[in-house]
Amino acid sequence: MSAGVLALLVALPRIEPRRQNLERSGTAYIAIGIAVLAFMTVLHAFAVMAALGGEANVVRIVGIGVGVLFIVIGNFLGKTRSNWFFGIRTPWTLTSERSWTRTHRLGGYLFIALGVAMILTTVLFPPEAFVWILMVGLFSMIAVLFGYSYLAWRDDPNRRVLPG
Repeated sequence: MSAGVLALLVALPRIEPRRQNLERSGTAYIAIGIAVLAFMTVLHAFAVMAALGGEANVVRIVGIGVGVLFIVIGNFLGKTRSNWFFGIRTPWTLTSERSWTRTHRLGGYLFIALGVAMILTTVLFPPEAFVWILMVGLFSMIAVLFGYSYLAWRDDPNRRVLPG
């Protein structure tokens, strides 16, 4: 799977219609790609260790790993430019630079907050709590960002009108 993710990360910039924007987001794209691959590598290593009879609390490792991954994503999300493959892509963020920028800045803060919450929950509470924080946090974040992207688009005098 890691090889497939790496191949996808290499191929996407070549077919991106907004290639210049993705190139301007290169640091964020590379950092998040490395974080995803590192997370997958750590997860694989601990899964193999557990399968071989080693002591590994996979739920705790996943919780902390996802939390760190979300913090990395949040740190770089606000630095991305509008593109078709990478970021928070709603009809409104793709047709308004203002909506893209504002939604990604808010998304960055929300990803960091959720990442910290997941790490703390994983360390301080039973494993079931991590699953609840992850699910409630993700669905809440998606709803907030979806609505916010529309509001930012609606208030943008330079927005492009959606077809249809």
